[in-house]
Amino acid sequence: MKQRLGMIVFSCLVSVAVLVGCQSMLGVAGSDKVLRLGVIPHENREEMEDKYEELVNYLETELNVRVKIYVAPDYDGVVEAMRERKVDFAMFDPLSYLKAEKEVGAVPIVAEHFEDQGNGYRSLIITHKDSGLTSLQALKGKSFAFVDPGSTSGYLMQTAHLKRMHIDPARFFGQVTYAGGHDVVGRMVYGKQVDAGAMDDITYRKLVNEGKINPNEMRILWRSSLIPGAPIAVHPQLDAVLKEKLAEALTLADDKEPEALEELGVSSYVRTDRDYYKPVRDAMQMVNLQ
Repeated sequence: MKQRLGMIVFSCLVSVAVLVGCQSMLGVAGSDKVLRLGVIPHENREEMEDKYEELVNYLETELNVRVKIYVAPDYDGVVEAMRERKVDFAMFDPLSYLKAEKEVGAVPIVAEHFEDQGNGYRSLIITHKDSGLTSLQALKGKSFAFVDPGSTSGYLMQTAHLKRMHIDPARFFGQVTYAGGHDVVGRMVYGKQVDAGAMDDITYRKLVNEGKINPNEMRILWRSSLIPGAPIAVHPQLDAVLKEKLAEALTLADDKEPEALEELGVSSYVRTDRDYYKPVRDAMQMVNLQ
């Protein structure tokens, strides 16, 4: 009898240990049950949610958690969302990531990679050929559209370049508009609503491919050197095991779910770290953003 009772007690202890262990494992995979993804508004909210739908579904399958998307109202909004712990990880651009690193301690895990131009993209200054503008100096007194003061390729890189030319955009342009999206800048310039504008080359090519602008009617006045690919960074308090699983899932996405990355205009994600973004830090110093 005592032997049988001892076996029952032992079995119960083993069961409790297994349950605790399983709960611990589940805590790693889904500590909050929902993993919250923040994204910056390259396009309007509905288009952004549609673009990320396949990636969200892929991550839910790979990580065994629900993934909820949060489209920030502007570039700084995604930094604020991470600071307030409304998001666990975010698709930043380099500038907004560096702000999140400084303010929150955000940790980059992967960066965008593009098949045609490697681990990066470029900033542009564009104009319609009908404007007659052929140089940056000719933009003096003209109307100009930036994307957002928090945008790397739609504000920072162009502003840093103008500063190197000893040009202060606030005094140089006749009128400055913040359009809110790269696609909006492209359409404004093409529609001759402004004389020139700042945007990234990825969105420019997308607008061309979609037939929304005719490149034969446009002129690229300036093209930047390669900017480090936009990072995905996590909140510093995100579970370390979950962070690693997230990074692994993202680096394997081009093999397992290539359509999801195609929707985002990305070929793959590659591992990255904070040192990769030194060129953007240098541009921030030029514009006195640090």
